[in-house]
Amino acid sequence: MVFSRLTSLVTLALGALSVNAAITKSVTCPSGHVTANQACCVLFPIVDNLLQAQLFDGGECGEEAHSALRLSFHDAIGFSIHGGKGGGADGSVLVFNVTENAFHANSGIEEITDEQFPVWQASGLSAGDFVHLAAAVGTANCPGAPRLKFMFGRPPPLAPAADLTVPEPTDTVDSIIARFADAGFSIEEGIALLSSHTVAAADEIDTTIPGTPFDSTPFTFDTQFFLETLLVGNQFPGTGPHAGEVESPLAGEMRLQSDARLARDPRTACFWQAMINNQQRMVTQFETVMAKLQVLGQDVSKMVDCSDVIPVPPKLANPIIKFPATFSQKDVQVSCPQLPFPKLATVAGPAPTVAPVGSTSRALLEASKSTRLAMAFSRLTTLIALALGALTANAGITKSVVCPTGHITANKACCVLFPVVENLLQAQLFDGGECGEEAHSALRLSFHDAIGFSKHGGKGGGADGSVLVFNVTENAFHANSGIEEITDEQFPVWQASGLTAGDFVHLAAAVGTANCPGAPRLKFMFGRPPPLAPAADLTVPEPTDSVDSIIARFADAGFS
Repeated sequence: MVFSRLTSLVTLALGALSVNAAITKSVTCPSGHVTANQACCVLFPIVDNLLQAQLFDGGECGEEAHSALRLSFHDAIGFSIHGGKGGGADGSVLVFNVTENAFHANSGIEEITDEQFPVWQASGLSAGDFVHLAAAVGTANCPGAPRLKFMFGRPPPLAPAADLTVPEPTDTVDSIIARFADAGFSIEEGIALLSSHTVAAADEIDTTIPGTPFDSTPFTFDTQFFLETLLVGNQFPGTGPHAGEVESPLAGEMRLQSDARLARDPRTACFWQAMINNQQRMVTQFETVMAKLQVLGQDVSKMVDCSDVIPVPPKLANPIIKFPATFSQKDVQVSCPQLPFPKLATVAGPAPTVAPVGSTSRALLEASKSTRLAMAFSRLTTLIALALGALTANAGITKSVVCPTGHITANKACCVLFPVVENLLQAQLFDGGECGEEAHSALRLSFHDAIGFSKHGGKGGGADGSVLVFNVTENAFHANSGIEEITDEQFPVWQASGLTAGDFVHLAAAVGTANCPGAPRLKFMFGRPPPLAPAADLTVPEPTDSVDSIIARFADAGFS
């Protein structure tokens, strides 16, 4: 019921008649973009304002774009056609990041999840939709890349993926082929997925040289990677050898042991070699296999094709690749004698040194964990402001403004709340604006959320929405008996809203109370950060408590 209702709620938030509405004719969205399905309109501001403007630094094919593509693979490949591995392309890598970041194969993933988490929260999308939308958009920033398909409508993940489902650089070809087969991919499809390494780099193999690319053209989606992996290696880019790397041909270039093995194994070598200087083959195969990867474990019949929200990638200036300077056919370790090796020219000049891929996320890596958390919250505020079309989330109240919905407010940052109030809270949660049980429950939930606080410290974060985010923990408190019915009801509505949990809980309480004749018009302050931890137990007064106990608890929370 929760997932079914979430689908309905997201639909209303988009202003669509149905998330599964058949594609009929092009529609013009409020943003001015044209799409084949009205349900996709909500995605354009996310693509433009959150992904391109913020996460991808104005639409660059930089490390953030490369990392987004990597994250989509690590998220989706935790799946088995035989069951028991994980939910596939469901965003579990974001939602259960503490668990999945600890997997050995996910070394370095925490940098990506730290960067993406606040952007995801600002987007209002399910984690799965966000992860795979970001991958498609980031890839589109790279010249020569395919325009990846994007299917919209993944439900929230139910659990983390299983460990040992992501292939590692130290794995054998047998192991890699078996893992791909277990996830539903053929050998040829597995090689096609590795096309992503044309815009990839290594941070964790040799930590002294983060951002070391796998080929000499890491900012273009070309077949250079497949060529250079077959060149004779003679050096390590840093302090190697390290586990998972073998000698590479170029200074500054990393060669993964698994890539070297796959390029030379009789079962995979011909698929590998066939990619060299065949841009169309690589792009077509990668587009096809990514369309399969990004819906692993999902019911596609319940999803909407929103591929037209993905930007059109820039074309390659020249798809014909060349040997790096000083290299030629004599340096190739030909591993597929059945196919003629492409005739390629050589770049003129001295042997190149490949520069590392730099990014703002490296600064995050070098910062302390607490500093990164503070940066994430700060960035979340900025992202929400952009999503609202405001100049800043903390903009001072100056004069009344008319929102795109026609509502008038004293602060432009509040405009985003009117659709949440009308379409999600009133129309859905409160059954058309009734002073019914849902409204009563919303008021109760706000109290149970906020009262877990002490002016002396040590109790909880107060009115922060921890009762929703950490519902498994707080629902188990004796004083919260019955609260799980309320959190089950509110959780999918909160996810559809795009608000922080604290803002949602206390907005819902104010709106629900307003439905009751004679009630006051409660004040609502907007801008609570996400909660950091559950409230403490024994902070909510109970019906069996003595007056002394109740007075003491209220006093501890700061009330007379």
